[in-house]
Amino acid sequence: MRELVISGANQVLLEALQRYQVRFLLVGGLAVHFYDPTREVGDLDLLAEPTLQNARRLVTALRTVHVFPDPGAAERFAEGGFGFELKNYWSLSADILSEPVEAFAAHWAAASDAVVGSVPVKVASAATMLEHWSRSPPRRADDIERLRSFLAKVRTADTDHGAPHA
Repeated sequence: MRELVISGANQVLLEALQRYQVRFLLVGGLAVHFYDPTREVGDLDLLAEPTLQNARRLVTALRTVHVFPDPGAAERFAEGGFGFELKNYWSLSADILSEPVEAFAAHWAAASDAVVGSVPVKVASAATMLEHWSRSPPRRADDIERLRSFLAKVRTADTDHGAPHA
């Protein structure tokens, strides 16, 4: 299983999410780094399952790292399209996003397993991130190119070994 490294408060956040059994996917720079280790990582971006039960566990986990969402945050998160920007809390540099539950289930099924520190995680597939970022601002252009390059290498390797295209 591939190991990824982050430090400080973001690692503590992942440990809290694991402790409270929050279902989430790594997306963003750390996920791109999973596919292209030359990608430098700045912050932590997560896509959490938007069910009410998961959102309540998420809010509980956030409280353990000194982030105190307002009342009703779990309900809004579970509705999808709501997130937590954790840039000014206790040295955190993270974003936690949501989307409709059906989309999350498909992304979860396509995700890869990894470990960050001692925390087992799921990393969004390159195809999932490309799908999301195809509508993104130009700042994602470098990450899009890295993911396309990764997928091209996978297709080439599959073709060279007689396997069907990815």
